[in-house]
Parts: sequence; structure tokens; C-alpha cells
Amino acid sequence: SELQSPCNLVCRLLLEKKQTNQYYCILIFSIYIFFNDTATTEIYTLSLHDALLIFGRGIEDLLGHVKFLVFYFACGIAAGIIHIIVNANSPIPTVGASGAIAGVMGAYLIKFPRARIVTLVPIFLFFTTLDIPAAFLLLYWFAMQFFSGVGSIGYSTTSSGDVAWFAHIGGFLAGMGLIMLMAPRPPRYQQWS
Repeated sequence: SELQSPCNLVCRLLLEKKQTNQYYCILIFSIYIFFNDTATTEIYTLSLHDALLIFGRGIEDLLGHVKFLVFYFACGIAAGIIHIIVNANSPIPTVGASGAIAGVMGAYLIKFPRARIVTLVPIFLFFTTLDIPAAFLLLYWFAMQFFSGVGSIGYSTTSSGDVAWFAHIGGFLAGMGLIMLMAPRPPRYQQWS
């Protein structure tokens, strides 16, 4: 038989034997959020954790520590579910925090659309810094994920680079939706009493 995602395999086996229920499957999704596979390059891993540092601070300040943790888990679980729906027959195991981090990035786009990010930009042999609007940076990143994900449908795992594109897309969209539920905007005008 083909290799399956650890989450898919364990959930399927446990559910078939009637030894568990869907809540244990959610627990397994929660565990996968904290791991990155060894095939991930160091630059990719560092850039993801930089994104968590840059965008996560504002969202954590907005939500508080406990709600941020719940938000992070929910984005990671949503990302995993979307990835499994789109790649149901994939023989490649899926692990990583990228879907949850993408959720934080989506939330930042909603809550801080006018923020500016100081970005290191290479110009030939020199480096300089530019203030780039966060909305531009995040929408550009999302567009890259979306088109790479759509382009990877139907191709082999070798041609898609073993990246969970739809986990990124699902996490980003989940973050955009969840932040509106968890941190609604305060009323613009207050009533006089």
C-alpha cells in the first residue's frame, strides 16, 4: 500500500477499529503543527519563523496570550484540513507549522493593513532597507502561494517541491476569518450615556 500522511493514516486506522472518535484526530492535527520536516531548507524555515516573529507580535498583543494560542492552533488545524481535502491521495507525509504561521499572516493583513514592514532588499552587491506596506507584502506572498498551489495540482510530488501550498492558502484564509471572530473591531463612535 502507498504511504499516507501520518494524520490521515492514524485517524483512518483508529476510526476503522472504533477505538477513538474525531476528537483524537483533531489532537493529531494539533501535534503536526509544531513539527517541520527535515526536507525543508534552512532559509525557508528561518523565513517562516521570521514571519511569525514579525506578524505574530501584533496579533498576540491584540488577542492576548491564551486567545493567540487558541487562534494559532485553529489556523494550523484548518490549514491541515484544507491540505488533506485538496491532496487526499498524496503519499507524502505532511508536517509543519507553515499553515498556522500563514494564519497569523492573514490575520495581520486584516488587522494592520496600513502597517509598514522594514525589509532588507539586495541591489546588485549591496543591501538597503525599504519600508514596504504590509498589505503589499502579504498579498504578494498569498498570490505566490495560490498560483504555486494551483500549478501543482495534477503534477508529481517532485515537480511541486513537496510544499503544502494549500495548507498555506487554507491557513491564511482561516486566519483572516478567525481574527474577525476573535477580535472584532470596537465601535467607531461611542454613545453618550
